[in-house]
Formats: sequence, structure tokens, C-alpha cells
Amino acid sequence: MTRWSMMLLSFLLSIVSCTAPPPKDDSPSTLETATPMTAQSGNVTLPGDGSRTSVPMAVIPAGDFPMGSVRGSTHAQRSEGPQRMVYLDAFHMDIYEVTTQEYAKFLAATSSDTPAAWHQVDPSKHADRPVVGVAWEQAVAYCHWVGKRLPTEAEWEKGARGTDGRVYPWGNETPASDRATLQQRWDGYETTSPVGSLEAGKSPYGLYDMAGNVMEWVSDWYDPQYYDTAPSANPRGPETGKAGIVRGGGWGFLPADARSARRIYPPRETMCKNIGFRCAKDAGDMTMPVDGGIPSSKTVSVLPEG
Repeated sequence: MTRWSMMLLSFLLSIVSCTAPPPKDDSPSTLETATPMTAQSGNVTLPGDGSRTSVPMAVIPAGDFPMGSVRGSTHAQRSEGPQRMVYLDAFHMDIYEVTTQEYAKFLAATSSDTPAAWHQVDPSKHADRPVVGVAWEQAVAYCHWVGKRLPTEAEWEKGARGTDGRVYPWGNETPASDRATLQQRWDGYETTSPVGSLEAGKSPYGLYDMAGNVMEWVSDWYDPQYYDTAPSANPRGPETGKAGIVRGGGWGFLPADARSARRIYPPRETMCKNIGFRCAKDAGDMTMPVDGGIPSSKTVSVLPEG
């Protein structure tokens, strides 16, 4: 199979998994104007207190990292460059993608609409699978409910690749099945892998499934030229835009789409069966849940800043 036919197959697989298809390339002309949300965020008015989730978090230490791809490098897209050094304050990030079990607590406590394919969830079988079919606004609402937020695009990339410029969370080797769940066809929730089950695919900070399984929403709007003028410290993305950003590749995508620098930009109302999310938190708020879901000032061990 040629490279172009593989890319076409990847795109076709992505379309059948969505209520609105993501764009197929990095051309700005493929951006779609966002339409009003059909999914409602529900009755979420106050952030959580750290006791509504049992998901542990890792602390990503403050410091610089190389963000993006060197223009002209293998598989690099135009919107991934230029590569530049970016400084981030310390922050917390969920070790796992949000699961159906965790998301079910949110649905039970709020009046939010269910994600796409929620009717296919079997709690006895899929409690540890990442929730899918979540629109950006739903992901924001969930993170707010548990007292967290979506990571910025820069935070997500540093959490995935660390500070040494590696291509994937584990290094530069092409993804294998023990590192990332990719190139699958949707066959219900068993298409995805249980979160945290691929030890060989962990990031330098111990984050699981940062490549493959499901793509993950970040907080930023998408702008293909943003890296040209973005601030070098704690970038938050453009103030407005027409599309959101998902990171990490997902089932149905090619290995190149699971690169830590890859930017995919569906409209924020998109509800794909290969899009999920995880949450982040400012490091100044130390009431983060650790093992057992108990609010604590403890942190999960991470590699020292390089």
C-alpha cells in the first residue's frame, strides 16, 4: 500500500467515527466555521473540590522544552513549525485519559447530554476504557466539574514528549501495538485499550496513552500560523478561531498522526468516536487527587527536568 493510499484510508476511517469529520490536511482552507453546539454542558456551575475523581495526576516541572517540528523534517506539517523553545510553569496532568466510569459520575450529577456512542457502553466491561464522542464543550464542563481544566496545547505536548525533542512519548521508534492503539476500525468500546495498559507507551512523566487510543482535546483554538508569533512563555493559543485542536492520534489513524507534535483540528462541536480527553490543573492548587482519590498535597514521582 502506498503512502497516499494509507493516508486516504486513515481519513476515511476518521470520517465514519464522527458526527462532523475532521479536516484531512493542514491547509487553512479546510477549516470549517463552527456551528452552535448540539451537546449541552448541563448544570455545571461550580468546580469540583478534588473529591469527585480518583484519577491520579503527575506534576510536570517548570522549564523549557522544544515545541513543534523542524520544518522539512520527516512527516512534519506546516502548522507544526517553526520548532521553538517554550517555557511552561509547573502544572499537573492526569496520568490517564478520562474513562467511561469517571464520566458516568459526571452525567449522573449533571443534566449534560451524553456523548456519541454512549449507548454502547457496558459498565461491566468498559469502565476502564476512555470515554469517546465527547465534544470540546463537554470536555471543558467535565474538567470544571472535577476542579480541573483542559491542558493547553503546549502543556499537552510537553507532557507527551518531555524536554529532549523525541518524536513519540517513548522515544523515536515507530509505534507498535504494545505502545499505541492505532489503525483499528470501530467495533464498539472494545476498539480502544483500557487506559494505562500499555506500559511501553508511557511518556517521560509517566502519562499513559499520549499516543494512540483516542485523540485528546486541548483548550486552544487552532491557527496554522500561531507558532510564528506565539509567546515563548506559557502560550495559551489564539483568542478566537474556527476550529479546536486534538492531540495524540487515535485508533483509525496512522503512526505519523500519533507524533507528539501533530496538530489535528476538528471543529469544537465534533463528536468523534476516536476523540476523548484528559484534564490538567495549575501546580499552585495542591488539592489534587492521588491514589484512592483522596485530596492531598502529595505528587506523583516524575523524571527530573532535563
